[in-house]
Amino acid sequence: FCDLGKIYQNKSNFIKSNEYFLKSIEIFEETQSSDNICCLFDCYHGIGLNYSNLSDYEISINYYKKSFHINYDKLKT
Repeated sequence: FCDLGKIYQNKSNFIKSNEYFLKSIEIFEETQSSDNICCLFDCYHGIGLNYSNLSDYEISINYYKKSFHINYDKLKT
């Protein structure tokens, strides 16, 4: 689902992109597989970028922060 989010993002369909990113996050949270941590980072970062493109900067920053914390936590291990 994460890759579909990226495809819709590249087509500037940010709402549809967010739907796929959020679905991917939901699946990750259900499985909690450490193999998908990079995908989780990509999803949060992608949602942040989408909201930035939609000029909703407050929500954008929140998602960028989530992606930052995932990346930071990964670097610590």
